[in-house]
Amino acid sequence: MLLLFCEEEEEAICVVCRESLHHRSHTVYPIEEAAQVYKVKLQKSLEHLLKEVEEVKKLVSQGLMPGVGARASGSISAAWLTLPLFTHVPSYCKETVKKKRERIVSEFGKLHRLLADEEKLLLQKLEEEEKKILLMINENLAKLVEQKSLLEELILEIKEKTQQPADRLLKDMKIILSRCEGVNLQSPKAVSVTLKENYSIPERCLGMRDMLKKFKVDVTLEPETAHPDLILSEDRKSVRRGSKKLTLSFFDNPKRFSSVPVVLGSQTFFSGRSYWEVQVGDKPEWGLGLCSESASRKGNILFSPKNGYWVLRLQNGGNYEALTSPASPLTLSVRPRRIGIFLDYEAGEISFYNVSDRSHIYTFTDKFLGNLRPLFFLGAFLGGRNAEPLVISWVRDTQGSGCIIL
Repeated sequence: MLLLFCEEEEEAICVVCRESLHHRSHTVYPIEEAAQVYKVKLQKSLEHLLKEVEEVKKLVSQGLMPGVGARASGSISAAWLTLPLFTHVPSYCKETVKKKRERIVSEFGKLHRLLADEEKLLLQKLEEEEKKILLMINENLAKLVEQKSLLEELILEIKEKTQQPADRLLKDMKIILSRCEGVNLQSPKAVSVTLKENYSIPERCLGMRDMLKKFKVDVTLEPETAHPDLILSEDRKSVRRGSKKLTLSFFDNPKRFSSVPVVLGSQTFFSGRSYWEVQVGDKPEWGLGLCSESASRKGNILFSPKNGYWVLRLQNGGNYEALTSPASPLTLSVRPRRIGIFLDYEAGEISFYNVSDRSHIYTFTDKFLGNLRPLFFLGAFLGGRNAEPLVISWVRDTQGSGCIIL
């Protein structure tokens, strides 16, 4: 009767065999005791493998997101192990690409298809970049699926092993344990869907410059709207913060801003397209845009489209935002020293451009009612650090007439 287990030979033996020369130098246990020892080892291996499967689940759900490393935290249900649900990651990438594509099409649409050839080239590059990202994602998913399959096979084998009789359970034990110890989860490379290419309209596209020059307007400042702290130049082309004392008569004027350092342009726009530029230099705070003629100018003013204000603002020297509701933070690769503003009244668009690198910054889309006027916000004085003026740019075009160009 086989009552003993030889560890070296990994086989059950009888008492007589235990005393033979072949087994005399071997380590021998009672068979039931050996079975219990190896059940404990198998249980530990099983727990390790189950943890590895959880790691695979986490990587599938999070590890392929932008900038996420090899290991992520959190948990996910077993449903994520089904292959069809892996498609959420490529969908995320496709959605990002879709938004970029819509922005490209919108910008080129404003230029009346003058840049159709350049648009085609940029969209082709975008498609190629999308393919590269999706290829990397699919490669990562394939590796994860393969590892998950191997882990699940090994887990199933161990579970079946633990249910076998002692003599069969102990057979090939070293091989199984070695396979468990050899499990090493290979984390996939983190995949970012941040697009590398700059898909703004490039500087070499002369059609953009020509288009905007067609709609140049000579903007000047309206003194009657200026907050009393503001000082306008004689030609009404620049404005800066002042330090003169305020008098009640300044506030009595219903056209004047009484609580924020704002001045409006003299021009009113109720149709058509118009373009002008403002030099912001190194000012750490400023705001530019348009406001409705009927917008409130007294008391607490919240710049937002629903209140009749379409404003692009810089705060704290580096925080750019479009004052939507809530505000939309913006990331600019090049600090603008001059801002171009383009109004298309019928299309309901107010676009801002960085003249420094000829890139599009932001476009408000709305339905305009009534007259609109250019707006200039000086920001806080900041102990003199924001004393630099806002200057409406004025240069000569090739025909010698005064104009504002890109």
